[in-house]
Amino acid sequence: MANDAGPQGPSSEPGNGSPGSAGTDDLPELDPDHPIAPGYKKDLLGFQSVADELADSLLKQATDKKGLVVSIEGEWGSGKSSLVNLLADALGRGDDQSPEIVWFEPWLVGDRDGMLGELMSDLASAAAAIEAPGKSQAEALKDGTAKVAKKLLGYASNLSRGAATAAQLADKLGVPFSAIAAHVLDAAGNATDALDQTKTLSLLKKELSDGLGNLSRRVVVIVDDLDRLEPREAVEIVRLIRAVANFPNVIYVLCFDRKNLAKSLEQALHIDDGTSFLEKIIQVSFHVPQPEAYDLRRWFRDECLALYNSLSASRLPEGTLDRLALVCHMEGGLLKTPRDVVRALNAIRLYWPPISDKVDFPDLVWLQMVKLRDEGFYSWIETYLAECAAVEDGAFISEADQVAAAEELNDYVDMENIAHARSISTLRIFVPGINTGPGIHPNTRLFNNLSMVTQSFVKDRRLGSNQHSRYYFAFTKLAGALEDSEVHSFISRAGAGENIEDDIRRLIEQERPQGGTKFDVLLDRLEFMDKAELPNNAIPSILYGLANCMDGCQRKVNSDKLSRRASWRASGDLFVELAARQDEFDRTKVIENVFSNGAAIGWLMAHLLPGQILTPDRFEPGTFSEGSSMFSDQQLQTATRLLLNRFETTDRDKIIDAPELVSLMKGWQIAGDTALVWQWAKEQMVTDNKFLKFLSACRGWTKSDKTYYPLNRRDLKNFMDFDEALARLKGMSEDSGRDPAQIALAKELLAAASIGKDK
Repeated sequence: MANDAGPQGPSSEPGNGSPGSAGTDDLPELDPDHPIAPGYKKDLLGFQSVADELADSLLKQATDKKGLVVSIEGEWGSGKSSLVNLLADALGRGDDQSPEIVWFEPWLVGDRDGMLGELMSDLASAAAAIEAPGKSQAEALKDGTAKVAKKLLGYASNLSRGAATAAQLADKLGVPFSAIAAHVLDAAGNATDALDQTKTLSLLKKELSDGLGNLSRRVVVIVDDLDRLEPREAVEIVRLIRAVANFPNVIYVLCFDRKNLAKSLEQALHIDDGTSFLEKIIQVSFHVPQPEAYDLRRWFRDECLALYNSLSASRLPEGTLDRLALVCHMEGGLLKTPRDVVRALNAIRLYWPPISDKVDFPDLVWLQMVKLRDEGFYSWIETYLAECAAVEDGAFISEADQVAAAEELNDYVDMENIAHARSISTLRIFVPGINTGPGIHPNTRLFNNLSMVTQSFVKDRRLGSNQHSRYYFAFTKLAGALEDSEVHSFISRAGAGENIEDDIRRLIEQERPQGGTKFDVLLDRLEFMDKAELPNNAIPSILYGLANCMDGCQRKVNSDKLSRRASWRASGDLFVELAARQDEFDRTKVIENVFSNGAAIGWLMAHLLPGQILTPDRFEPGTFSEGSSMFSDQQLQTATRLLLNRFETTDRDKIIDAPELVSLMKGWQIAGDTALVWQWAKEQMVTDNKFLKFLSACRGWTKSDKTYYPLNRRDLKNFMDFDEALARLKGMSEDSGRDPAQIALAKELLAAASIGKDK
């Protein structure tokens, strides 16, 4: 509300589109923050009745002997300008004795003489309108009916001690100065004319006071935004008003924030108490009434709902509506002035339309309210959510950083009073990982159980969702995040029984700047979805897609190989979770299809199947753990039989090209017989080329200052005679008659064995 605007009623009508579908013409307009004016804005806070009573009181004051200076005071945004607009309207709504209203705008004028000329010009215009109603100013001056107006011009001219002011006044009246001078001289006939500067100021002032006292109506001079002037300008206008304040039948209404104006006076005059200086000029002060907190909250809530409805075809769900009511109640208590409401609503009008289908409305309202009242807290939330997203993606946050974040949070929230709008308990509603228990150490206050907690935010596009939080701050998603539409389209295609393998492969290829791929994000989203979001009819296609694509994910060997392994684990967890949702018949059908035809034999044997069987240090090959698997014993035996059969027949030659070969052989060992694995490994070493390819595929992966690919005795001793293999490599590396490429690779593998784990 620039110039302290008052509230405007809900102005948006419900739209017909879904969130985010509004066209440009339908977007809610920002409030220009203008003050209330009759016929312009609705008065929701009761300023009109205040203005009516104040106008009645002013009109009853006896001002025919001396003038009156009244101040209307309030902090910026409290509604001073709105109240003054309504006051001026109320003063002019009376009978033919209503005062003439003068709006004096000193900030448009620079120097002292300019301000004097402007004020006297405005007073002369008002006097002329009272003395000669229906005539133009020039006509009234020319025919002599505007006697008081002439006296005002003369007083100003003598007060400034320069003809420049008279010329300026004439220009303000729209008449050439020479013409005014001639008319005045003709009318006066001698040197006592109103523009005669030979009269003393005291005589001119007495004549002027007598003339003003005889006016049939009063003049009300309104000076708004006095506290917005530069200190030097504020001093000049206060001094000017002081010089003319005791003119009869003139009421000055000065609007300002006392604290700010007093500070300007102290700075310009080098005095200690600007308030006392003001009290020498102002006879009575009126403070803009503080709006009822309930009225501000109600106004804010109604406008928020109107905004939501203007862009949404459906109403807010009951639970979301309850959260919005909670936000408006809590945060509304921090709204102190009408301008606070307008600023908050404008922020929401700016942010909500472009992302209305990507964020949660109550959370957006809450965040904008935080930003309005505390930029530091807003920045803390943005930083914390970014760090939460990084932690969920596998980043490490040190204990020192956790403590620093928790200690900074102490500056913004109340750790004890849970009823406070800025309480730690309130914060927990909107952001994840907050521990609110008593006696919490700073290093355990934040970043708790993020993967579990944030998934509850993802579904509803909440602020705490690592997939959506960026929208709240920058209109765009976090780099590497998935659009909700992408996830929903994937599920829809799967539910329709379509082949989604191309979708999976595409997401696997899309690297994220934070590490990992967009496929990792999809796995994370799918794992925590309930049946309403991920229906059972979509599960088979998803399981088949994983079983056909996961080897392609792991083959992307690069510096982010740890993330690839994490993808294997996450995809295996998702497979088991989704398979468990199906009934026995459908699960058996999927298992038979996957283990008979799934192209990702590395993932199936290295990860998925062993995950359903006893760990290697507690099993006899080929035996199963009663009740340890999501699969029934019969289903597990079927899966094992089918995959082992492929390893013996159709896919035996493909095993060497599977990713994570050592893990595959370990899984094969768990699922079958060690002798079978030994036999296959022996087949891979029958020629030198196959031998070198086999050992190359068996290299591990580790990273410190750089990435290494060691050859570990610990990994291979159960599948070959490792010492015999090293001796063979040594002989090949020293055979000068051999293919140079074989010699180089043999030397490389020997070096890999030297840095590998030997036990």
